[in-house]
Amino acid sequence: MTDVPRLEDCVFYHSFDLPGHGRIEGIVDLTVDPDTYLGNVAFAGKRVLEIGPASGFLSFHMEQAGAEVVAVELPVDHPWDFVPVVGLDMDAVQAERVVVMERLRNSFWFAHAAMASAVTVHYGDAHALPDTLGRFDVSVLAAILEHARDPLGILNECARVTEQTLIITEVLEQTLGDLPIAKVVPTAENASWHTWWTFSPGFFRSYLPAIGFGDLTITTCERRNANEMQTFFTVVARRSSPPAAELVP
Repeated sequence: MTDVPRLEDCVFYHSFDLPGHGRIEGIVDLTVDPDTYLGNVAFAGKRVLEIGPASGFLSFHMEQAGAEVVAVELPVDHPWDFVPVVGLDMDAVQAERVVVMERLRNSFWFAHAAMASAVTVHYGDAHALPDTLGRFDVSVLAAILEHARDPLGILNECARVTEQTLIITEVLEQTLGDLPIAKVVPTAENASWHTWWTFSPGFFRSYLPAIGFGDLTITTCERRNANEMQTFFTVVARRSSPPAAELVP
Protein backbone atom coordinates (compact mmCIF):
# COMPACT_ATOMS: atom_id res chain seq x y z
CA MET A 1 0.00 0.00 0.00
CA THR A 2 1.41 3.38 -1.02
CA ASP A 3 -1.18 5.79 0.38
CA VAL A 4 -1.57 5.89 4.16
CA PRO A 5 -5.25 5.67 5.15
CA ARG A 6 -6.82 8.44 7.19
CA LEU A 7 -7.46 7.75 10.87
CA GLU A 8 -11.18 8.41 10.41
CA ASP A 9 -11.28 5.62 7.81
CA CYS A 10 -9.97 3.01 10.26
CA VAL A 11 -11.52 0.51 12.66
CA PHE A 12 -8.99 -0.70 15.23
CA TYR A 13 -9.27 -4.25 16.49
CA HIS A 14 -6.14 -3.80 18.62
CA SER A 15 -5.29 -1.00 21.01
CA PHE A 16 -2.07 0.88 20.23
CA ASP A 17 0.29 3.47 21.59
CA LEU A 18 1.33 4.79 18.19
CA PRO A 19 4.25 7.16 17.58
CA GLY A 20 2.88 10.54 16.56
CA HIS A 21 -0.70 9.59 17.43
CA GLY A 22 -0.72 8.49 21.06
CA ARG A 23 -3.19 6.05 22.50
CA ILE A 24 -5.76 4.46 20.20
CA GLU A 25 -8.30 2.18 21.84
CA GLY A 26 -9.31 -1.01 20.06
CA ILE A 27 -11.57 -3.94 20.84
CA VAL A 28 -8.72 -6.06 22.21
CA ASP A 29 -5.92 -4.65 24.37
CA LEU A 30 -2.66 -6.60 24.14
CA THR A 31 -0.40 -3.69 25.02
CA VAL A 32 0.33 -4.98 28.54
CA ASP A 33 2.84 -7.85 28.42
CA PRO A 34 2.18 -9.15 24.89
CA ASP A 35 5.06 -11.60 25.32
CA THR A 36 3.01 -13.64 27.78
CA TYR A 37 0.10 -13.70 25.33
CA LEU A 38 2.53 -15.13 22.76
CA GLY A 39 3.89 -17.76 25.12
CA ASN A 40 7.19 -15.94 25.81
CA VAL A 41 8.73 -17.17 22.58
CA ALA A 42 11.94 -15.45 21.47
CA PHE A 43 11.44 -13.95 18.00
CA ALA A 44 14.88 -12.48 17.32
CA GLY A 45 16.20 -13.74 13.99
CA LYS A 46 13.05 -15.75 13.26
CA ARG A 47 10.93 -15.74 10.11
CA VAL A 48 7.33 -15.57 11.32
CA LEU A 49 4.02 -16.33 9.61
CA GLU A 50 1.00 -14.68 11.22
CA ILE A 51 -2.52 -15.66 10.22
CA GLY A 52 -5.12 -12.91 10.52
CA PRO A 53 -3.17 -9.86 11.74
CA ALA A 54 -6.25 -7.61 12.09
CA SER A 55 -4.84 -4.19 13.05
CA GLY A 56 -1.35 -5.65 13.29
CA PHE A 57 -0.38 -5.14 16.92
CA LEU A 58 1.23 -8.58 17.21
CA SER A 59 2.84 -8.24 13.77
CA PHE A 60 4.64 -5.06 14.78
CA HIS A 61 5.48 -6.36 18.25
CA MET A 62 7.16 -9.44 16.82
CA GLU A 63 8.98 -7.32 14.27
CA GLN A 64 10.29 -5.04 17.02
CA ALA A 65 11.47 -8.18 18.82
CA GLY A 66 13.68 -8.99 15.82
CA ALA A 67 11.47 -11.10 13.55
CA GLU A 68 10.84 -10.93 9.84
CA VAL A 69 7.03 -11.10 9.72
CA VAL A 70 4.76 -12.16 6.86
CA ALA A 71 1.05 -11.76 7.63
CA VAL A 72 -1.78 -13.51 5.79
CA GLU A 73 -5.10 -11.70 5.54
CA LEU A 74 -8.29 -12.25 3.55
CA PRO A 75 -8.43 -10.28 0.30
CA VAL A 76 -11.09 -7.62 -0.12
CA ASP A 77 -13.29 -9.77 -2.36
CA HIS A 78 -13.08 -12.91 -0.19
CA PRO A 79 -16.27 -13.65 1.81
CA TRP A 80 -16.05 -14.01 5.57
CA ASP A 81 -16.42 -17.61 6.78
CA PHE A 82 -19.95 -17.00 8.03
CA VAL A 83 -22.09 -19.44 9.96
CA PRO A 84 -25.25 -19.63 7.77
CA VAL A 85 -27.64 -18.72 10.57
CA VAL A 86 -31.30 -19.15 9.63
CA GLY A 87 -33.31 -15.96 10.05
CA LEU A 88 -30.42 -13.54 9.49
CA ASP A 89 -30.10 -11.52 6.29
CA MET A 90 -26.69 -12.91 5.38
CA ASP A 91 -26.40 -10.69 2.31
CA ALA A 92 -26.73 -7.65 4.57
CA VAL A 93 -24.28 -9.14 7.08
CA GLN A 94 -21.79 -9.78 4.28
CA ALA A 95 -22.18 -6.26 2.86
CA GLU A 96 -21.59 -4.72 6.28
CA ARG A 97 -18.61 -6.99 6.90
CA VAL A 98 -16.97 -5.92 3.63
CA VAL A 99 -17.04 -2.31 4.88
CA VAL A 100 -15.74 -3.25 8.33
CA MET A 101 -12.95 -5.40 6.90
CA GLU A 102 -11.82 -2.57 4.63
CA ARG A 103 -11.64 -0.22 7.60
CA LEU A 104 -9.80 -2.90 9.57
CA ARG A 105 -7.23 -3.24 6.78
CA ASN A 106 -6.90 0.53 6.85
CA SER A 107 -6.03 0.38 10.55
CA PHE A 108 -3.24 -2.10 9.81
CA TRP A 109 -1.68 0.15 7.18
CA PHE A 110 -2.19 3.27 9.31
CA ALA A 111 -0.28 1.60 12.16
CA HIS A 112 2.23 0.13 9.69
CA ALA A 113 3.13 3.66 8.55
CA ALA A 114 3.26 5.06 12.09
CA MET A 115 5.58 2.23 13.16
CA ALA A 116 7.73 2.56 10.02
CA SER A 117 7.21 -1.19 9.69
CA ALA A 118 8.59 -3.60 7.09
CA VAL A 119 5.98 -6.31 7.79
CA THR A 120 4.64 -7.73 4.51
CA VAL A 121 1.10 -8.95 3.85
CA HIS A 122 -0.12 -11.75 1.60
CA TYR A 123 -3.80 -11.39 0.77
CA GLY A 124 -5.10 -14.90 0.22
CA ASP A 125 -6.61 -18.05 1.70
CA ALA A 126 -4.84 -19.45 4.77
CA HIS A 127 -6.07 -22.92 3.77
CA ALA A 128 -3.82 -22.81 0.68
CA LEU A 129 -0.58 -20.92 1.27
CA PRO A 130 1.45 -20.46 -1.91
CA ASP A 131 4.91 -21.99 -2.01
CA THR A 132 6.26 -18.56 -2.97
CA LEU A 133 5.85 -17.48 0.66
CA GLY A 134 8.61 -19.90 1.59
CA ARG A 135 9.27 -21.59 4.92
CA PHE A 136 8.90 -20.14 8.41
CA ASP A 137 10.50 -20.70 11.78
CA VAL A 138 7.32 -19.79 13.66
CA SER A 139 3.61 -19.57 12.80
CA VAL A 140 1.21 -17.55 14.94
CA LEU A 141 -2.56 -18.15 15.03
CA ALA A 142 -3.93 -15.72 17.62
CA ALA A 143 -7.69 -16.05 18.24
CA ILE A 144 -8.19 -17.09 14.61
CA LEU A 145 -9.22 -20.75 14.58
CA GLU A 146 -12.47 -20.06 16.43
CA HIS A 147 -13.68 -18.07 13.41
CA ALA A 148 -12.88 -20.73 10.79
CA ARG A 149 -15.29 -23.33 9.48
CA ASP A 150 -12.28 -25.62 8.93
CA PRO A 151 -9.80 -24.75 11.68
CA LEU A 152 -7.74 -27.90 11.19
CA GLY A 153 -7.27 -27.07 7.53
CA ILE A 154 -5.59 -23.79 8.49
CA LEU A 155 -3.61 -25.40 11.30
CA ASN A 156 -2.37 -28.20 9.04
CA GLU A 157 -1.33 -25.70 6.37
CA CYS A 158 0.65 -23.68 8.90
CA ALA A 159 2.28 -26.86 10.18
CA ARG A 160 3.27 -27.72 6.61
CA VAL A 161 5.34 -24.55 6.19
CA THR A 162 6.67 -24.25 9.76
CA GLU A 163 10.09 -25.59 10.72
CA GLN A 164 10.11 -24.99 14.46
CA THR A 165 7.17 -23.60 16.45
CA LEU A 166 3.40 -23.09 16.33
CA ILE A 167 1.83 -20.49 18.64
CA ILE A 168 -1.94 -20.73 19.11
CA THR A 169 -4.08 -18.57 21.38
CA GLU A 170 -7.78 -19.05 22.07
CA VAL A 171 -10.34 -18.00 24.66
CA LEU A 172 -10.40 -20.40 27.60
CA GLU A 173 -13.84 -21.82 28.41
CA GLN A 174 -13.45 -23.39 31.82
CA THR A 175 -16.49 -25.66 31.42
CA LEU A 176 -14.73 -27.71 28.72
CA GLY A 177 -12.14 -29.02 31.16
CA ASP A 178 -9.11 -30.59 29.51
CA LEU A 179 -10.67 -33.28 27.37
CA PRO A 180 -9.83 -32.88 23.65
CA ILE A 181 -12.92 -30.85 22.77
CA ALA A 182 -13.88 -28.51 19.96
CA LYS A 183 -17.31 -27.21 20.94
CA VAL A 184 -19.66 -25.79 18.31
CA VAL A 185 -20.62 -22.26 19.35
CA PRO A 186 -23.63 -21.35 17.12
CA THR A 187 -27.08 -22.28 18.34
CA ALA A 188 -30.58 -21.23 17.32
CA GLU A 189 -30.66 -19.08 20.44
CA ASN A 190 -27.37 -17.17 20.17
CA ALA A 191 -27.38 -16.81 16.34
CA SER A 192 -23.57 -16.59 16.35
CA TRP A 193 -22.59 -15.96 12.72
CA HIS A 194 -18.95 -14.99 13.29
CA THR A 195 -17.65 -17.69 15.68
CA TRP A 196 -17.76 -21.41 14.97
CA TRP A 197 -15.80 -23.04 17.81
CA THR A 198 -14.38 -22.86 21.27
CA PHE A 199 -11.52 -25.21 22.07
CA SER A 200 -10.17 -26.88 25.17
CA PRO A 201 -6.39 -26.85 25.71
CA GLY A 202 -6.64 -30.64 25.57
CA PHE A 203 -7.81 -30.43 21.96
CA PHE A 204 -4.41 -29.08 20.92
CA ARG A 205 -2.51 -31.27 23.37
CA SER A 206 -4.11 -34.28 21.69
CA TYR A 207 -3.89 -33.18 18.04
CA LEU A 208 -0.61 -31.32 17.61
CA PRO A 209 1.69 -34.30 18.33
CA ALA A 210 -0.13 -36.17 15.55
CA ILE A 211 1.11 -33.59 13.01
CA GLY A 212 4.65 -33.48 14.35
CA PHE A 213 4.49 -30.82 17.10
CA GLY A 214 4.75 -32.89 20.26
CA ASP A 215 6.78 -30.59 22.53
CA LEU A 216 4.02 -28.47 24.10
CA THR A 217 3.65 -25.85 26.78
CA ILE A 218 0.29 -24.28 27.62
CA THR A 219 -0.11 -21.09 29.65
CA THR A 220 -2.96 -18.69 30.43
CA CYS A 221 -3.36 -14.93 30.74
CA GLU A 222 -6.13 -12.34 31.01
CA ARG A 223 -6.74 -9.60 28.45
CA ARG A 224 -9.45 -7.03 27.78
CA ASN A 225 -11.72 -8.14 24.97
CA ALA A 226 -14.72 -5.97 24.02
CA ASN A 227 -14.75 -4.16 27.40
CA GLU A 228 -14.56 -7.29 29.52
CA MET A 229 -11.69 -9.32 30.85
CA GLN A 230 -11.30 -12.75 29.30
CA THR A 231 -8.92 -15.59 30.00
CA PHE A 232 -6.92 -16.83 27.03
CA PHE A 233 -4.75 -19.92 26.78
CA THR A 234 -1.61 -20.02 24.68
CA VAL A 235 -0.18 -23.20 23.18
CA VAL A 236 3.48 -23.17 22.19
CA ALA A 237 4.12 -26.34 20.20
CA ARG A 238 7.61 -27.15 18.97
CA ARG A 239 8.29 -29.56 16.15
CA SER A 240 9.20 -33.00 17.41
CA SER A 241 9.33 -34.84 14.09
CA PRO A 242 10.07 -33.92 10.46
CA PRO A 243 7.30 -32.58 8.20
CA ALA A 244 5.09 -35.29 6.73
CA ALA A 245 6.57 -34.78 3.26
CA GLU A 246 10.03 -35.63 4.63
CA LEU A 247 8.73 -38.90 6.09
CA VAL A 248 7.65 -40.26 2.70
CA PRO A 249 10.34 -42.60 1.27
